[in-house]
Amino acid sequence: MSCLADPPRTRALVAAALILSLGQSAPASGIQDYLRAEQALKSGDRETFAALDLTLQDYPLYPYLRFADLTRQRDGGSDAAIESFLNDYPETPLAERLRATYLKRFAAAGRWADYARVYRPDESAERRCLYLRALLQTGRGAEALAPANLDPLWQVPRSQPGACDPLFDAWAAAGGLDTTRIWARIRLALAAGETGLARHLGERLPESERPWLERWLDKQIQFDAAWETKVVERILHNMSLLLDRSFASVQELNRYRKEVSVRLAQASAGVQAQPT
Repeated sequence: MSCLADPPRTRALVAAALILSLGQSAPASGIQDYLRAEQALKSGDRETFAALDLTLQDYPLYPYLRFADLTRQRDGGSDAAIESFLNDYPETPLAERLRATYLKRFAAAGRWADYARVYRPDESAERRCLYLRALLQTGRGAEALAPANLDPLWQVPRSQPGACDPLFDAWAAAGGLDTTRIWARIRLALAAGETGLARHLGERLPESERPWLERWLDKQIQFDAAWETKVVERILHNMSLLLDRSFASVQELNRYRKEVSVRLAQASAGVQAQPT
């Protein structure tokens, strides 16, 4: 969230913290000009904003002003303006946010060379997959499909973003995504209780090995009499706690339900019988 969305008190606290951390002083005129620039940006007064922008370039909160300006523009800012910001304020949270938005623009437009150039490693699996797809699209397939790049994305017990699927498909077509890796991830999924993912992964197995997975899944999720007893006992326990009354069997719970239904019907009839 930019400073534009922060309350004035919060902006003042942030400004004070930045000023102290930078060992700088901020004259009252600088603070006032910053707030005027914010207001001009909100109201769409570009002429006033541009004039104030020139006077605030050494102000501690100036990066927030530039970020707000870029993100408020309908087109998200020009490539040149965005890359200027990324170069001026690298390794900052604002740059990380802006870079993520910029990369979305490239992916949507299929600008893979730009994507590969601007991408920096982060915690996003989706952006990582798109980066490796960008390498594929720009003649760097061997690097993109290297196990060192793909195993960390593949060997996880959860579904990955859809952006990763074309990458995994290319890996399989190249012979890198073999049955050993597929079974390894199936085991991870089952250990995490992700049976749906395990079934989905089974579609990548050779036809001859899929029956083995089906039998394994049937055994893993078999709902036999023992499991049914456990589930019933847990339901009765929870209902006893909820209603502050002990239920030793489903029959007792059902009798209680009928008693409550009768009392509710009698109460309703009594209300209807009262004179208006």
